[in-house]
Amino acid sequence: MGYTFSIGPEFIYWCDTDNVPILGDKCAICGKPVRRVEISPPGDIRFASPKAIEILKELSTAQFGAESAKIFDGKIILLNKIAGYDRTDEVYVDGRLLAVLWFDPEMLKHKLDLKLDGARMLRAIGSKVAICDPNKLPPHAKGKGIKRPAVKEFPEGVKTGDNIIVIVGNSIGSGLAKIDSKQFASASPETEILRIRDLGYGIIPPSEKKATYDDVIKANLPHMKNLESRAVAELRQNAQRYNLPVTISFSGGKDSLAALGILKEAIGRFEAIYVNTGLEFPDTVQFVRDFCAKRNVPLKIAEAGDAFWQNVNSFGPPAKDFRWCCKVCKLAPMTDTIQRFYPRGTFTVDGKRRYESFLRSKIDAVERNPFVPGQVSIFPIRDWRSIEVWIYIRWKGFEYNRLYDEDFERIGCWLCPSVLESEFNHLAKVHPDLYARWTKYLHEWAQKQGRPREFVEHGFWRWKALPPKMIEIAKKMNLDLRAKAHHAPTSLKLVKGLAPCTPGRFSVESILTVDSERPFDAIAAVAPMLGKANYAEDLGVIRISRNDGINISIFASGHIVVNGADKQKVGRVFRETVNAVARAYLCTGCGICVKACPRHAVTVKRGAEIPMKIDPAHCIQCGKCSQGCVIVRYADKLTKEIE
Repeated sequence: MGYTFSIGPEFIYWCDTDNVPILGDKCAICGKPVRRVEISPPGDIRFASPKAIEILKELSTAQFGAESAKIFDGKIILLNKIAGYDRTDEVYVDGRLLAVLWFDPEMLKHKLDLKLDGARMLRAIGSKVAICDPNKLPPHAKGKGIKRPAVKEFPEGVKTGDNIIVIVGNSIGSGLAKIDSKQFASASPETEILRIRDLGYGIIPPSEKKATYDDVIKANLPHMKNLESRAVAELRQNAQRYNLPVTISFSGGKDSLAALGILKEAIGRFEAIYVNTGLEFPDTVQFVRDFCAKRNVPLKIAEAGDAFWQNVNSFGPPAKDFRWCCKVCKLAPMTDTIQRFYPRGTFTVDGKRRYESFLRSKIDAVERNPFVPGQVSIFPIRDWRSIEVWIYIRWKGFEYNRLYDEDFERIGCWLCPSVLESEFNHLAKVHPDLYARWTKYLHEWAQKQGRPREFVEHGFWRWKALPPKMIEIAKKMNLDLRAKAHHAPTSLKLVKGLAPCTPGRFSVESILTVDSERPFDAIAAVAPMLGKANYAEDLGVIRISRNDGINISIFASGHIVVNGADKQKVGRVFRETVNAVARAYLCTGCGICVKACPRHAVTVKRGAEIPMKIDPAHCIQCGKCSQGCVIVRYADKLTKEIE
C-alpha cells in the first residue's frame, strides 16, 4: 500500500468568504478569519487538472446522479496524494474532504470513495440515499454490515461495490453497497445490504461562491512574495559563493519551471540544460524548445539518442528496482554535456522538492553531485508544496506543459516504470503510437519468459521483485507471475586498462550477470563493506569512495566500474566488489559471516528479500566476513583473469 512520510505542515487554511485555499495565515482579499483544513501527510496538495475534474464528474454521476456532478462547477478543486495501490488522491471541494479518488490496478479503472463530509454535501443537493431504521441497527453500526430488516429504502441504479449516502435518523454518512438495487426487494433477512463507513450530523450546503485561479493568486500573494524573496536571496548568495557558470536543469516539468522563475529573478543570465533521454513525450521536447526560445533562455540539449532501444534487449525492461535506463539515458548524456561545455564545473539550479518522495525528503539546500563531476546543485524550491509551485507559475504568467491538463502528475520518460499505472493506461489515449510500441515489446518479452498477458496489462512488469501490494493483487487474480524461462547464467564480461578520461589511473569495467530476482537494494545493503557508499536510488547507481583512493561504481544494469592509480589495488578491489555483489544477490542466509565479523556489523535474515545487511557505523572493511563464504569461492572463479 506504500508508506507515508511527514515533512512540514499537514494542513492548509480555507477562506469560506472567497472560497479559496489559503497558504499563509489570512486571506489577502477579504482579510477575514480562515478555517483550518487538516490533510493527510505528506501534504503535497495540488490543483485538480481539467482531466481529473472530468473523471470526478463521471464517477460522481455514475454513483450519485447527474445533479451531484454540479458540485465541481466553478470551484477550486484540490487533490492530495496519499499512500495507496496506485493513484490515490484525497479530493477537496469548498475546503472539505469530499472523497478519495483512486485507480484500481486489478480492474484498471478509476474509483471514487465517498467520505463523511462528501455525503453531507451531496445530501444537501438531493442525491439518492439509503435509509436505515436506527432501532434495528447493531450497536456501533459504523464499519459494520447492515442486513435487510434494518434498511427501509435503497436507491435505484446502484451496483454492488458502489458508494452510497446513508441516512440513519438524524445522522448522515457514507456507505458501500453490498448488493445491486434489483436484488433489494427480494433480499432475505440475512442478506447484507450495505456497510456503513462513517456517520455524522447535519448537511453541509455546498458554497455558492465561484472562484478562479486569479482569486487564488490574489488571496495568497503576500505568501508567494515571501516564498520568492527567500528563495531568490538564497540562490544569489550561493551563486556568488561558488562562482561557477550558472545553469538550470530544465525538464519541461512544473518544478523546473518554477525554479527557472526564481533563477530569472535572482540572476537573469544563465543557460538551461535539457536531457533528452530519447523517451521524452514529444509534447515536452517541443515545450522546452518553445519556452526557452520565447523567454530568450540559451538552451543546451544533452541527447541520449536511441541508447535505450540499443540496450533494452540486453537488459530487459527497466523496473522501479532495476533502473539501468537512468545511467544510459540520463546520467551519461548529462555528464558528457557538462564536461564538454563547463570544464570548470557548473552551479546548477534544480527543481527537486522534498515533498516528492521519501528519498527526496532528505535533500539539502546545496549538494555536490557525486555522479556528475563538477556539478554543484541548489534546490531553491525544495520546501515548496505542489500548490505553491502552481500558484507561482500562474502568478508569473508562464506557459506550462499541457500534459498536466491531461492529468499526468509528473512529466518524464513516457515509459518510465515509476509512473502510475493510471497514467500509463492514459498514455494509450494521449499517444497511442508510443503506447503501442512499448506494450508490443513488453508482450514479446513476457512471452519469452512464459509470463501471462496480465503481467504486462496490469503493470507487474514495473518491478523485478514485486512489492507486497502487487503480490496481493496477483493472488486475488490467481496469477502465477514467475518466469517460466531460465534466467541467464551468472557470468562476467569485462575490459581493463588505462582510464581514458583520467590520465594516470587504471580501470576495470565489466557487466556482471547474476541469476537472481533480488532487487538492487540488496547491493546497497552490503555496499558499506567496500567503503563509504552513496546510493542514488532514482538513478540506479551506487558510488563508493575509499580511503585508498579507489573509486567504485555499481549500476543496476549490471555494470561495475573500479578505477584508481594503483593497478594491483584496482584488481583486488574489483574482485572484492564482484564478491560483494554476488553475496548480495545469492546469499543463502547461512550466517557464517555474522560469526566471522569482529565488529558485529553484519546481520542476516534467512528468507528475506534482502537477507544480508552491513551496518556502516561498525564496518571497518576488514574482509573477515568474506572468509568461509561459499558464494565468494564461486565468485572468485569469475575474476581469475584480473590477475
